[in-house]
Amino acid sequence: MYCLADSSYYLWDFWLYQGKESTRIHSPKQIVLDFADIMVQHHSLQPFIIVADSYYGSLETAYALHYKKLGFLFSCKKNMPSRIFSQHLHTLIQKSQWQEIHNREMSAITFWDKAKVNLLTNIMNGGKSITNSSKTLTLPASLYYYRKWLGALDHHDRQLHAYYPNHKNFKWHNAFLNGILKIAVNNTWIIANELKMDLSLKEVEYLIIKHLTGSHSLRKDNLVPLTNLRYDHSNHWPISTKKGSCVHCKSNDKNSSSSYLCSKCNVRLHINCFKEYHTE
Repeated sequence: MYCLADSSYYLWDFWLYQGKESTRIHSPKQIVLDFADIMVQHHSLQPFIIVADSYYGSLETAYALHYKKLGFLFSCKKNMPSRIFSQHLHTLIQKSQWQEIHNREMSAITFWDKAKVNLLTNIMNGGKSITNSSKTLTLPASLYYYRKWLGALDHHDRQLHAYYPNHKNFKWHNAFLNGILKIAVNNTWIIANELKMDLSLKEVEYLIIKHLTGSHSLRKDNLVPLTNLRYDHSNHWPISTKKGSCVHCKSNDKNSSSSYLCSKCNVRLHINCFKEYHTE
């Protein structure tokens, strides 16, 4: 799954990779642009800064977002592009130092920490630095904010595995359905936090379980009656109708047709199945 999460770790867009059958192009550049276009379409009045790791970061993607007037902060591989990073900035730096170049549109920086980190951004000057309160560590501002902002998906994924059962042995479509349910519950918790409801993830999960296992239902399918309607012992009358499968026989693995319908439950039943269906 390719996903987009915001700074609160709310996952609000994703699509499932399906190989050649995918309806969306799954090149790194196109994935970013697809998410960006949908984001702008639904939230056109808000400014955005798109943060992505080195799988997605490239000069080509950076220019595409810049021309859409979107902010970005990308990590890039040393060959994305080589003329900026491996062939230029990498040759100028020493351990624990950084080098930066910029034009009027964006800034490129390489910082040599444990490894060489390459960044592209159009939201700040890469030459600026930030020092911590104890003045023991100085970092490029772009790297500081990259570390601060990146990881929303990682946090969301970590929360998905906090209290939920494992589904590794399920078929992929079952695992996908379980994943969607987990995401829905986790997003509900994030919304609760934004509304200052002071609930833990576990408490939200219990509330949802309690709600779904209650004696209510939101179903509107007239062919399948509500449980409390089926067993209310009031005004269930057989009426003649076209032949169709008896739901009581079908639930007992029998194929049998009936020309009678329960006027209240709106399901076909044999006359001799009427009592069992409404009382068992």
